[in-house]
Amino acid sequence: MRVVYGYVSDYVRSLNPGDVYARLGPFRKLLLRLLGVVRLERVYVKTPSGTEDMVSIYLARCPHCGNLYIDYPHGYSQFLECPRCSTRIYL
Repeated sequence: MRVVYGYVSDYVRSLNPGDVYARLGPFRKLLLRLLGVVRLERVYVKTPSGTEDMVSIYLARCPHCGNLYIDYPHGYSQFLECPRCSTRIYL
């Protein structure tokens, strides 16, 4: 389990979707193609304000524009949002 000191958004921005996709195994690539979303990892986040929690990180392909991106669940309804066109994928 990876521990992230800081904000999960900073960690997600440091990841390159193309590199992450290249490292996926064939089964997970198939899941991404069929479902549009695959969970990459769960990280333990410790923020500067003292908040600590487990967060799942996902690789997703936008069903609207086809953009490949990495994101974490947002909001009460737990959705991923495409950074290019703002299309939401609800988990």
